[in-house]
Amino acid sequence: MRGRPCGRKRQLIVDTQGRLWVAGVHSANQADGAAGSKLIGALLWRAGERLEKVFGDQAYNGVFAQSLSDWSIDFEKASRPESTRGFVPIAKRWVVERSIAWTNRSGDPVLPADRQRL
Repeated sequence: MRGRPCGRKRQLIVDTQGRLWVAGVHSANQADGAAGSKLIGALLWRAGERLEKVFGDQAYNGVFAQSLSDWSIDFEKASRPESTRGFVPIAKRWVVERSIAWTNRSGDPVLPADRQRL
């Protein structure tokens, strides 16, 4: 008997201007860091030696950050200061959130065209 379907997650790697470099889709029951590590090869192929630092949230702090350090790339966790309360836009994090909003508005680049209409 198969398990229940668990949905899917999209992962986008964008530059500091929000331009898409790498996109991936994985099942929602996979950890973000481990799934994101699979995108590093494609990222390095596109960025080459120019890539010095990657920003991410807490979910990428472990396995993903370690995979980057194996390539001598720094990882910086983008998080809000602990003293803040309520909604506070996080300086580095909002760039990828904006890119996700753009893909939601104009059609998902990682879904086939027939699925985008649904």
